[in-house]
Amino acid sequence: MLEYLIYWIKPEFSSHYFYRSGIMYRFFQEYESSYNDYLQLQFDFVTRRFPIQDVIWLLQKEFPQFQWQRDGSLMRGTFRGKQLSMYASSRRLYVSTEDYQLADQVLFQTLKKYDSSFFVIEKHTSNYGWVAPIKQRKLALSTQLLYSLL
Repeated sequence: MLEYLIYWIKPEFSSHYFYRSGIMYRFFQEYESSYNDYLQLQFDFVTRRFPIQDVIWLLQKEFPQFQWQRDGSLMRGTFRGKQLSMYASSRRLYVSTEDYQLADQVLFQTLKKYDSSFFVIEKHTSNYGWVAPIKQRKLALSTQLLYSLL
């Protein structure tokens, strides 16, 4: 079973720590393993409230072929016998699935479309990182062209 913790980071911290993801990983590991008031204050200062309603709406819109069931903070999606379970607290999303491709193609791609400030930790491993944004290509050729004549 693959399990992930996903945090929505405030923009000023995501831009500063984008290339320092190891620091973010160690902070969240310490926060999850030993609770104290000081860590809680830092955690609340760095993270944003998780936009679970928006994510659920996007998932239902993007993947209508899934059969989604919601029970309070728990949401399960089933498609072709594969299941994706999510549990939301105020500042993190816990995800479990047996299929990495399902998590990547459904959840991570949806989060990329929403915002680029999501930090993901795979539990029971040392895999972690940012959900990279989907870059939109812009054609700059419409305004100017440069020519080189030999």
